[in-house]
Amino acid sequence: MRRRIGRLAIVAALIGMPFAAKAVIPNPSQIAPVFIAWLVQGFDECDGTGVTTVDSIGACPRSSGSLKTFRLARLIISRSGRVVLVGSGFPSGQKAKLKLTVRTTNRSGQPATYVDSMATCPTFTCSVAGVCLNRTALSSCGGLNSAALLGTNKNIEFVAAELIDATPLNPGDVIGRVGIIR
Repeated sequence: MRRRIGRLAIVAALIGMPFAAKAVIPNPSQIAPVFIAWLVQGFDECDGTGVTTVDSIGACPRSSGSLKTFRLARLIISRSGRVVLVGSGFPSGQKAKLKLTVRTTNRSGQPATYVDSMATCPTFTCSVAGVCLNRTALSSCGGLNSAALLGTNKNIEFVAAELIDATPLNPGDVIGRVGIIR
């Protein structure tokens, strides 16, 4: 019985090998239904000043501006332009806004990539329990090049997504960026 299973496994591997080695080329005419990204706590950039060594690698000590607490958030942007942000672990009553860097390219007609737009979505407030749920339309985010987003056959890239502090104490500080937690 074991020999038979072993032989079947070898035959299946030999038959399936040419198919496994074949590369899949993405079809540019396919339409992505949604953009989904995880936002993690954003820390200050290490610009090289005050560098120390941690585990034999150059590193900067954490500054007081990078001590914001925030667990995790999920950003979803649909093809229709609906923007949803769901997050937890925020301080009670945290005020924040979403900042997007958007790049749009024509996929047909006159080929052109428009200048990147910096869109800032309206301010929202997290609950007392530290949960944020924000729903808005991409068109309500100020700073977007709306002419570049109109029509079909557009490739819309979200080059960057940041969660920005909107409290009077730290306006403009980055709370979260696209990333993963290990």
